[in-house]
Amino acid sequence: MFLAAGCAVLASLALPIVAAASSTAGLWVGEVTLINVNETVVGFNAANEIVAPDPAVATPVKSPAHLRILLHMDGNGQVRLLKNVAVLDKSTNQTPDLALVTDESLYGNFSSAGKRFSAVAYDFGDGNAADLLNQIAVNAGATAATGGNATNTGNALVARADVEAIYQSFVNGAGFRSAALNAAQAATVAAVTAQGASNNAAQILAAASGAASATTTIVTNRAYALTLQANALFPDTRFVAAVDALASGAANGAAVAAGSNFVSLAVGESATNAALAAVTAAINAPAIVSPGYQAFLTTASFQSAVGIA
Repeated sequence: MFLAAGCAVLASLALPIVAAASSTAGLWVGEVTLINVNETVVGFNAANEIVAPDPAVATPVKSPAHLRILLHMDGNGQVRLLKNVAVLDKSTNQTPDLALVTDESLYGNFSSAGKRFSAVAYDFGDGNAADLLNQIAVNAGATAATGGNATNTGNALVARADVEAIYQSFVNGAGFRSAALNAAQAATVAAVTAQGASNNAAQILAAASGAASATTTIVTNRAYALTLQANALFPDTRFVAAVDALASGAANGAAVAAGSNFVSLAVGESATNAALAAVTAAINAPAIVSPGYQAFLTTASFQSAVGIA
């Protein structure tokens, strides 16, 4: 086994993505050339004596190893090692406005052609997948140490592992849609009433927002969302944000229509459409885990993790 050490040569190209205080801020793409290593392999000589190389003395390699490396330095001097990155132009005019994108699922948000760089010589793996396995091991071990059922503990974590399925089940549920429709109805009544009392846009919106947020189904769904967030395996703020978006969408839709002196039916339609648009947005919210993590959950390695732990 060899551990990297010794001399490395880096030839980099800086791509200044944003203006920053540091002259070295931006994306750096280069190559590390490994020419020395410190050996950790222990062997035996002809006299059956243990022979171990001095780890403090680097040994020249037979042939150099070339590794592409991607670094990004932000304006505060924080350096991050990247696995891959795409340089994409998000400008809508002739002035370039470049963005660095490391999440491949976001490529569809850009209409321009870009350039992708990848550190093909190594893979970082998936941090969430590694964290999940660590949680299974630690929790199963702690349970076993106190005489509990380690398998049940591990299985309980497995049941929470598909975080995207849990979120999608919530926002696609009948209760979530019902909350949207009820919020729209409450916002409509409040907005029309406020418009009749005073044609003040701020007062109409305040009345619609208060009514939508206080709707029983919104309150119930928000409480459930808080519970789901607290129990989520990884931090996920989408649950509460989705419920709040239902209320705000319904309120804004109702307030705009009422402020335009539309009849009650039109106000209700506007509120309903806005609330349902919030439902669609919640369903299409970006996942908090990678496609690689989702694929990992289906592998035999993951399925056997609890038993091994």
